[in-house]
Amino acid sequence: LSLFRTSPVPRPATPLSSSTLLTRVRSEPSLGHELAREIASADRIDILSAFITMGGVRVIAPALQEAARRGASIRVLTTVFTGTTEVRALDELAQLERAEVKVSYDVRRTRLHAKAWMFGRETELHTAYVGSANLTATALASGQEWMVKIANGDLPAVITKFAGTFESLWNDAEFETYDPRDDRARSRLEDALR
Repeated sequence: LSLFRTSPVPRPATPLSSSTLLTRVRSEPSLGHELAREIASADRIDILSAFITMGGVRVIAPALQEAARRGASIRVLTTVFTGTTEVRALDELAQLERAEVKVSYDVRRTRLHAKAWMFGRETELHTAYVGSANLTATALASGQEWMVKIANGDLPAVITKFAGTFESLWNDAEFETYDPRDDRARSRLEDALR
């Protein structure tokens, strides 16, 4: 049993050390491809997505499963606003090892409409994506989504602010832990999404 990887970690097409804008032009990789490659080298993955569907989870599921197997932590914040989020999608995410999912049930204020990802690394080559893409198949594969990739290498203050803001939301009582093995939590989610 080797303690070292036998193959190199796949890297995103865009550098980990510099920020950029992804606009879905033909010369750029799909957002799903880039996110899967970011996940492949991340030790911590924080996802903030107003809507999450099974199609979106399928796009990045292999990368998330591999990340969970190697011990990466995965945290997801989402909402029931508009009923777009799918129970099966949250089940998939919540069942990953070291993954936690929290849901906002507040449909009056639409407090969370953000779409953002952060990839923390022990190397401190942290990156974050902020833009228009929810965790849906259309957004990650073929949608005309714009996402700004922020790198700790050239915008450390933005990465620090992202991390702090995500932590505040994570600890906000508005977001309730979702565990698909808890019948009450599952019923609450199903009812809210109807």
